[in-house]
Amino acid sequence: MTNQIQSYQQLGGVFITPPSVLTQKLSTIKALIFDWDGVFNDGRKTQSTGSGFSEVDAMGINMLRFSMWLKNTHGERIKSVVITGENNPSAFAFAKREGFDAVYFQMKDKTKALAHFCAIHKLKPEEVAFFFDDILDLSLAQLVGLRFQMKRDSGVAFNTFVSEKGLADYATAGDGGAYGIREVCELCMSLNGSFEEVVNKRMLFEGEYTAFINQRNAVTTVFLAFKGTEIVEVAEAAL
Repeated sequence: MTNQIQSYQQLGGVFITPPSVLTQKLSTIKALIFDWDGVFNDGRKTQSTGSGFSEVDAMGINMLRFSMWLKNTHGERIKSVVITGENNPSAFAFAKREGFDAVYFQMKDKTKALAHFCAIHKLKPEEVAFFFDDILDLSLAQLVGLRFQMKRDSGVAFNTFVSEKGLADYATAGDGGAYGIREVCELCMSLNGSFEEVVNKRMLFEGEYTAFINQRNAVTTVFLAFKGTEIVEVAEAAL
């Protein structure tokens, strides 16, 4: 594992939290939260098309969720959610396809979505891992147990701020448009010692993987937004 850690560092990844501590934190995680713009993509969008995602990152997330499912002896599913400040059809479609629990959208204060999500699923914030990229994510990042920053080399002052304030545990070499999610997912699988097992079982596409995927695909994704001061469910037809 030491050689792999060095490989991530040589690539440009930054371990703000030491890998041994990061591994310990990872073992307590029960939910994954993803920002959308700048995390699943480079943040560029148009008024008509919004912003998309990469299948490379989608595979990484699926394999990370499978690895965490395997680590749980009871086969408990890791909760997964998107929290975004915008209304993005690609996020809705992705979350539904991948069996995410929810998409919180038009969330300008993401901490309220975190509180709602944790209350619904009886989670503590420290049991949540967060994938983020920018300033509006920091209020949430400071509350959760594990933070992964999709780092842009051009954001020199911001990257320094995040590191010095301890608002991320790992800052990626690749940004949101360069498969930063995949980088983090493979790193996490390597840290928890499951990468080869996960790939081998996915190749077979039977047994434990089919049990996991059937459980994942049975999830009904809910879509939530503010109505006045309350977070309420929005019917899919109204998105």
